[in-house]
Amino acid sequence: MQILPNSTYTGLFQPGDVTVLLRLTLAAYNPPSHQRYSPSLAFKFLIDGHPSENIFALHTVDGHTTADRNWFLHEMSNILPASPPAVYPKNINAANFQMALNELPAEGAEKLEGTNNLAVYEPASITVRGEKVEKVVAPYSITLWPNHQFNTDENSTWDFRLELKDIPAGSMLYTITAQPTKGSTDTEVIGEIHTASAMVSFTYADELLMFRHPIRRWKPTATPIQKEVTTPIDRQ
Repeated sequence: MQILPNSTYTGLFQPGDVTVLLRLTLAAYNPPSHQRYSPSLAFKFLIDGHPSENIFALHTVDGHTTADRNWFLHEMSNILPASPPAVYPKNINAANFQMALNELPAEGAEKLEGTNNLAVYEPASITVRGEKVEKVVAPYSITLWPNHQFNTDENSTWDFRLELKDIPAGSMLYTITAQPTKGSTDTEVIGEIHTASAMVSFTYADELLMFRHPIRRWKPTATPIQKEVTTPIDRQ
């Protein structure tokens, strides 16, 4: 992951190159109807002398609203849209998110705002060298905009891992934008995700690598940071 020089965020969002393990998986999928096809991403940052930090991003826990199976159809974010009331009771992913949130150790003002808010405050609180950040400046949200050069077949019935395995090392997969505060309409491009190797397939679920759910909610920095407003790069 390359964080660009214009980033004024701290920790793992400060400018420079950071090696991450990137997991591409499905949060939801109903094979018979091809509905609720829901690509999701998880990042694992390896930290010297400390437990790893993790970031999760989805487009929605409800999945694609059509039978389209293009992996790179939508952008993904750590802030998820709320599921419609008619969908939520039937959504096992939303229910699992709620159960996980209830079991997290943080309490009170530290606890996450809700099941649809996968805060990235913790990754901004530490560097890859294991150094704690004294004054944390974390984006409220990050959004990953896909490189449509790698669009997969919208009508495919193949295992998605077979379609992703041919993406070569050195490919730019996503452009990263950041929203500085809750409710802000400002966004800026702060980085890109490039592959350092070919994709490696593994079985479903965290059997070898565990990706820990974020614990602490986002907090505003004491002194707002001025940023230039930029827009995502259209790579279609």
